[in-house]
Amino acid sequence: MSIQNFFINRFLKSRRAASLQLSPEQRLRQGRKILSRDYSKPRPQIDVRADVMGGIPVEWVQPKALMGDARAPICVYFHGGGYIAGSLSSHRDMARTLAHRAQVRMLMVDYRLAPEHPFPAAHEDAMAVYQALLAQGVDAGQMLLGGDSAGGNLALATAQAVRDAHLPLPRAMLLFSPWLDLTHQGASITGNADSDAMLHRQLLDDALAMYAPTVFDGGKPIRNIAGRRAAPAREAASARQQQHLPAMEAHAPRFSGNGPAAARGA
Repeated sequence: MSIQNFFINRFLKSRRAASLQLSPEQRLRQGRKILSRDYSKPRPQIDVRADVMGGIPVEWVQPKALMGDARAPICVYFHGGGYIAGSLSSHRDMARTLAHRAQVRMLMVDYRLAPEHPFPAAHEDAMAVYQALLAQGVDAGQMLLGGDSAGGNLALATAQAVRDAHLPLPRAMLLFSPWLDLTHQGASITGNADSDAMLHRQLLDDALAMYAPTVFDGGKPIRNIAGRRAAPAREAASARQQQHLPAMEAHAPRFSGNGPAAARGA
């Protein structure tokens, strides 16, 4: 671990410890306040503009060189935040970085959040955007579905819904630290408890109680929902290639472009 990562981890763990002393409602307000701020750095070669797709607010973050290219790849991206927080602002810098380095048009989706809009609101919004793109004549073969944390869950659940609706499947999935097991019964949630600098089971359980109160009770499923568990990726999307990246920071869009891995261009 680099010196920079060491101090980032210490900072995140201290913030997590303080957060655990708050009530779920206080954490919600605090998290939304933090994740509503725009920490992004303008890039002259990247265009950012608001739009509406299928009735859902979205934001295009794209290389200016690709703006007139109808065949350019499009990554439909869902931000993380436990389905209760996160915003276009919190992930704009990461979107700029991905758009620039991967030369892809990022379509950031401002889906509805719980507890005001619990399950299945976010899933409905995600499908509305995907179907709107298809209706506009966008080839599914040039689309990716992406997301981090809860957004990764939403991306995979959307791919499953697309498959079940017999719609054209996206070309690939792009998932960063996806929240795939909403039952929290996997071994990693306890095995990595000491090394995880950001998340704690209590934080996840509280977010889940706000997101899907009629589906989960204390982490135990009452009924099945799309995305509760990760289906094999080959069943959800026709990914052409898998690339395994070296160990690096993950699940921290606010630090996009600032860590050692980012500096190396990883």
